[in-house]
Amino acid sequence: KLGCGSVARLNGMGVGYPSALATLLAYDSKPIADWGIAPASKYARLERGDAILIADVGSPPPIRLSGDAHGGCLSFELSSGGALVVVNAGAPGPADSGWRAVSRATASHSTACLGEVSSSQLVRHAGLEGLLGAVPLQLPSLVTASVLDVDGAAQLTAAHDGYVARLNLTHARTLTLAADGLALSGCDRFATPAPRDRLKRDVPYAVHFHLHPDTICGLADVSDTPGRAAFITLNDGQRWMFTAEAARLSIEESVFFAGSSGPRPATQIVLRGATGGATEVLWSLRRILPVSP
Repeated sequence: KLGCGSVARLNGMGVGYPSALATLLAYDSKPIADWGIAPASKYARLERGDAILIADVGSPPPIRLSGDAHGGCLSFELSSGGALVVVNAGAPGPADSGWRAVSRATASHSTACLGEVSSSQLVRHAGLEGLLGAVPLQLPSLVTASVLDVDGAAQLTAAHDGYVARLNLTHARTLTLAADGLALSGCDRFATPAPRDRLKRDVPYAVHFHLHPDTICGLADVSDTPGRAAFITLNDGQRWMFTAEAARLSIEESVFFAGSSGPRPATQIVLRGATGGATEVLWSLRRILPVSP
């Protein structure tokens, strides 16, 4: 779970109830640890200071079980103390099932989307859809991930092949949570499977960072930072600064599907650009501490 007491909004997770989760965990004989990558679910968990990051680093389940799976490979959520910094849009409840297809798309997750298509593909098959009551999905077929301690920081490195068949591109991501939990640095890399190949035509990319509806986000120019920066104010008053290199930074509309009262308007930070097959997008999130008197 995250610092706010909720479960990360991954693969069909919608409205969460922290009290129910706390009760369940109270009866668990094995306390939560900084377990790196869970062997069954393929979720990675990093914890430093009072910051917790949970990321999806697994392939979708078998097709017969994938009716509720989402195309959010390499997406993550981050909490600081009891507040959420970055989230995924989550899954809508039964009363809002019309949003279901949108919520499953890669663009509704805090990860990179290439060519304006999802990293997973829907499997259109009347028999399967009737059996599952939903459209199953497939891809990525290969996801690699590892977690290391780097001078006290927790570092997750992962990659997937969900775009190889359609766009001839791989997506790799490195997330490094600082030892004090006050900063998260990231690198998203897009490349062709053969390192020396180059695409005949550039493919657009968008790296999404969805924010909880209770946060406030605005753009500002920072003198010591190249390009523009975004400032995020969390619901407990914390302030974080987001900066990026080699991409256009913008604040755009989003929808948070996992609210108890239904979908809510939200915002997201988006990094946009195009890749010909060898591109790195560097970005960072840093907590701004109050100035001592």
